[in-house]
Amino acid sequence: MSYETYGIPASGIYTAQVTGTKAEVTDNAKSDVYSMHISNGTAALAYLQVFDLDADAVTVGTTAPTYAIGVPAGQTVNHVFGKPIIHSTGFTVASTTTRTGAVSAAQEVTIIYKSAA
Repeated sequence: MSYETYGIPASGIYTAQVTGTKAEVTDNAKSDVYSMHISNGTAALAYLQVFDLDADAVTVGTTAPTYAIGVPAGQTVNHVFGKPIIHSTGFTVASTTTRTGAVSAAQEVTIIYKSAA
């Protein structure tokens, strides 16, 4: 399937291994998130913390995430949102062992998003 059919360019697909170190998905302030595919290869529950903030404004473990998605040990979750989740300030992620903590947990993610023009 080509996401370009839905108006999402190839640059709107973010694939990476995310850890406790914050990762800026895009430097565009406004982004609409359509889906997330998260694989937790660790031996414990891990969380993908998502921030509606620019990476410079995020301190993992101190800055509260806008939302967090828990993934059980050795599992994969797929979230396709009926309506996109709108980020209006930035789009940064981190993977940790608790919902708001700073201890790193490695997860593979693929995020489909569209930034404002």
